[in-house]
Amino acid sequence: MFETKNGSNKIGLGGWLSVWLVLTCLGLIRFIHDIDLHLLSNAQSLTDSNSEYYHPLAKPLLIFEYILQFVNPLSFIVLIFLYARKSRFFPKIVIVIYSANLALVLFDRAATMLIAKSVNLTVPFPWKEIFRGLFAVCVWIPYFLKSARVKSTFIK
Repeated sequence: MFETKNGSNKIGLGGWLSVWLVLTCLGLIRFIHDIDLHLLSNAQSLTDSNSEYYHPLAKPLLIFEYILQFVNPLSFIVLIFLYARKSRFFPKIVIVIYSANLALVLFDRAATMLIAKSVNLTVPFPWKEIFRGLFAVCVWIPYFLKSARVKSTFIK
């Protein structure tokens, strides 16, 4: 799995690519651990039209969040698979997934804050989720675009 490419001293999947793999595996474990299987059933007060906290957009938002809870880990599983296969599509898909993840987190959190504010609920600002998305976009996307190791490794 770790071999020299094109006679250079750069080893295929070493260096920062190994750090990426470790962080992605830890993130995958976190995603799976944080899946809330009771998300829709616990949101009865937001989706019941007789409740004081009812909002008509709450149900679509909760369904969106529920789907994201399963799509996010699956996208990281796909990335790990492409990484192991040294696919030439890997860097492009990393960029798309990280960008889409940040956009979806921002959309989800903004919609959550607006719905909560309209029904007078207090929701803490999601600094942690936004910081994770920004970190991935600001650190990993430039790395996958500029790194010579990435260009020499993912050529299949």
